[in-house]
Amino acid sequence: MGGLALGFALVLTPGSAAQPGVTTTPVAERTTAKLLPVKVSGDFKDVPLREVLKEFAHQVDGEAGRPVMWTYAAAAGAKAGGKVSYSCKDKPLSKALTDVLDIAGLAFVVLSEDDRPRDGWVWVVPPDEAEAYRRFVQARGRAKGKPADARVLLKAVAAKYPGTKSAERAEALWKELAK
Repeated sequence: MGGLALGFALVLTPGSAAQPGVTTTPVAERTTAKLLPVKVSGDFKDVPLREVLKEFAHQVDGEAGRPVMWTYAAAAGAKAGGKVSYSCKDKPLSKALTDVLDIAGLAFVVLSEDDRPRDGWVWVVPPDEAEAYRRFVQARGRAKGKPADARVLLKAVAAKYPGTKSAERAEALWKELAK
């Protein structure tokens, strides 16, 4: 990770709302405000999770004029190919995602990072990665005004969620702030 990265993220995990006070990019705000509330429907029986997500993206595109873009954490990729059974009718995409990803043992976050190609995409991740990312973003938000506080939080993320991408990013930012 080159340089001090100070993006922001809107983090959604099963059973949560947007984190109050977290600044997001316009693209992530648009995903959250315009795409996640779109109502989706479907009756899926033993269908690969990726196909369910593609269908939801197609429905959102038809309603909002823009599809949801997905990206998968490495640990979630194999599960995304697994089959799920799920049924919903006129359910907000955010709730349908929470439900269907929970069946697969996954969660999601909306990426909101300036100057990154996947800004505003929905990142499908294991639940521990979602929580690690949420905590990483909180710590990263403090890095600008309270770097000492941020370092404590970043070290905690790295220690509590070893092996996650967010723990790696927390460790790298911790080292950068230590300079």
